[in-house]
Amino acid sequence: MLQNKKIICLIPARGGSKGIKLKNLKRIKKKSLLQASIDFAKKLNFLDNIVVSSENKKIINIAKNNKCEVYLRNKYLSRDFASDYEIIKSLLDNNKYRNYDYILYLQPTSPIRYKKNFIEALKSLIKKKAD
Repeated sequence: MLQNKKIICLIPARGGSKGIKLKNLKRIKKKSLLQASIDFAKKLNFLDNIVVSSENKKIINIAKNNKCEVYLRNKYLSRDFASDYEIIKSLLDNNKYRNYDYILYLQPTSPIRYKKNFIEALKSLIKKKAD
């Protein structure tokens, strides 16, 4: 929780990439892109929940081993052209995930992140009462 706002982190990690097979499991500096995203999310002590969205068994096991919740993607959301909007909307359509004020969307394929930037951005959103 940050400034009394409930925040969920959603990490989208599809297994079936056409370009690079299992790209979310590719390693940079001895960590998979997925693991780096999970580790970063865990450092953000204001998060109320970390959820990994996937259809892939290996990715699901990594998420579970890291004590993250798993949001199982259906076949439609596992296709090549599923949009970020569709993935987020699907999560929010689930009653279990409706009671959050903000969503932090951490794409594993964008691994360069700084905690300070996320905190500043979220504080700014909260201050402006942005959706």
